[in-house]
Amino acid sequence: AYLYDYINKNESVLLDTLTNVNEYMFNCTDYYDNIVITDGENSPIKFNGTVLSPIGGTSNKFQFTEEYQNYLFASIVDRFVYFSDLYNIDAWNDSIVVSKSKFDPVKAMKKFNGALWVWTEREIYIIEGESRSAFVKYLHSSVCGTVAHATIKVVRDKLIWLDNDGFWSSDGGQPTRIGFGIAPLQIKIDKDAISKSWAVVYTEPELGYTKYMCFVPVAKSGESTINNYCFVYHWDFDCWTFNDNYPGAVATEAEDTYGNKLLFSGDENGWLWQLDTGETDDGNIIPGAYISRTFDFKKPELIKTVNWIYLWYRTNASKTIKMQISIDLGNRVFPVSSYKTLSLTGSGEVPGIYELEALGDERHYLR
Repeated sequence: AYLYDYINKNESVLLDTLTNVNEYMFNCTDYYDNIVITDGENSPIKFNGTVLSPIGGTSNKFQFTEEYQNYLFASIVDRFVYFSDLYNIDAWNDSIVVSKSKFDPVKAMKKFNGALWVWTEREIYIIEGESRSAFVKYLHSSVCGTVAHATIKVVRDKLIWLDNDGFWSSDGGQPTRIGFGIAPLQIKIDKDAISKSWAVVYTEPELGYTKYMCFVPVAKSGESTINNYCFVYHWDFDCWTFNDNYPGAVATEAEDTYGNKLLFSGDENGWLWQLDTGETDDGNIIPGAYISRTFDFKKPELIKTVNWIYLWYRTNASKTIKMQISIDLGNRVFPVSSYKTLSLTGSGEVPGIYELEALGDERHYLR
């Protein structure tokens, strides 16, 4: 375990006795005067800002933790959630049975709207109460579960997370699928490695826009065992983008001494990266891609005929972009297996126009 000094650009060793650290399951929870650190492989430890020390009262190697009502809840990825004594993370005497089946283990927890949300692989449960004797558990939804604790984040007043079918959101009610615009890419996520997915919420310092960024393993040529894609949900614009070849075994938002927001990620080779800064990708030109929102013209049940699409743009230099249209709820694309190339001039005053000639007289649902 290292402590990184952003100002002086150096790191110091805090603890060198950890073995077989699972970087994808590495979890930190702020609990009063300590940061609790778990990874499912080593005994849980706590950091008081100066030194690391073991957590007492348990032999469990917790994979993730969450504070609720001044108790620390934890999971070892079985049917239960365990919780400490009040204000005391060195005493563990209680647990709650969550899942109905040992084959549907607890995968995540998050405090939200005054309750503790608990995800299994297939369902969502809620725990409420103000004390140990008053805790009650009930099933909230059987629509979805989650693949990883690290994908669940609170963005403004909503929860966002990832499961095997894609991204979901909830404001406290039943979950709603989001991210249909990137559905063709989501199906390429390596299901055998999807539990490694990791998300972070980042607020851009200059414009103040909030982004939900989820790093996932996407298979390109064969299987992918590392997080190499980053799906980004732009909260303020209700749209998605994605980044290819992004280092993201773990990621976190931080602040410098002036309160400016910083974004860091770590890769599988032990490198620490600062993201969303500068104008190059480690010295290389940054290619970009954009996926629009779904256009259903507020009548998704009707079949439409679309003859033209007008692409408005503005750029300071002449650029070449490639464009593809996804229709029929993502089941078909035009041009098929290729892209329409458009040349943009530096003025950006006149829109580029792409005609859907490939559609002919056919009718499709446009997205």
